[in-house]
Amino acid sequence: MYFLFCILFIFQVSINAGETEQKNAIRKKYPQVLLTDDYGVLTAEDLTYEIRNFNENKKGAPDLRVGPYRWQCFPTKYGKFNLTSCWEDDLFVGPNKETRTLCDFNITFKINGVKQFYYDRSARDIEFCQTVKKHFNDLIRGQSYVCMSGNPNNFEDKKEVSWFWNKIKTKRGCFPLFRGECDTNDPK
Repeated sequence: MYFLFCILFIFQVSINAGETEQKNAIRKKYPQVLLTDDYGVLTAEDLTYEIRNFNENKKGAPDLRVGPYRWQCFPTKYGKFNLTSCWEDDLFVGPNKETRTLCDFNITFKINGVKQFYYDRSARDIEFCQTVKKHFNDLIRGQSYVCMSGNPNNFEDKKEVSWFWNKIKTKRGCFPLFRGECDTNDPK
């Protein structure tokens, strides 16, 4: 019995070591786009897509962004969708004036005293904010980890880091800001 226990223990240690090596290998291979452990949520295709997409966009507009979108993954228990404000705004469509409700939101993660804020780039119609909230909540339900892709906005304050969000991904699926961004196998 003791011999069997030793064999099982050695087997488990070797599996864990292999998983750790694999995680470290993916982070070493893509350090410019993967800033944290991916917890098995991301694929190599997710990461190479960001690099390929950045390189293609850089050709047409070299100063567009400082680098490719970067992924960070967090325990879902630390994530929260926040509808930060809503207001009425007038929209002129031809000669007609329409009033619409706009909103701002962010998705935050607070870990070890540091808040990571994922913002949208501009105010949105309330329907869009509600759609993002629904997808975020649906994706994290029953999941241990969620990964966020974004472009850095502010790193000056080490206690609060802000990002412009691009994608939300768990093992359940992916939700992008831009249509088609989750289809990482499509080389555009």
